Amino acid sequence: LAELLRSGHQVVVTARGSSMSPSIEDGERLLIVPLAHAQPRRGDIVYIQRADASHVLHRVLRVFADGRLQTCGDAHWRLDDAVHPCAVLGRVRLTRCESRAGLDALAIWVRCWARLALSWAQYRRAALRD
Repeated sequence: LAELLRSGHQVVVTARGSSMSPSIEDGERLLIVPLAHAQPRRGDIVYIQRADASHVLHRVLRVFADGRLQTCGDAHWRLDDAVHPCAVLGRVRLTRCESRAGLDALAIWVRCWARLALSWAQYRRAALRD
């Protein structure tokens, strides 16, 4: 898949796992398109090659000034380690149920930002105790 995306081809994949639930369910077919020269934006669901050569589909929560991306699975509480943009091989273009995307987006964003606030509060409490 990585080589196809790097060479500019779109690929259709079957999602495995529940990290992006409810946006993407296990077994759902997805169209992933190469980024070409576009930068990933906050809210995009991207296909990432991790340092250990594994791959994951997660949502971009933040783009840092240096270009690194903060991602997280919609069903996760913990944020992923920031990744360099060259680790992003493509982004999800279509899911089986595009019509629900607008309705789910608000709920997903609220949940992700609540997780981020909770993580920050836990970090601050730990830092104050030390």
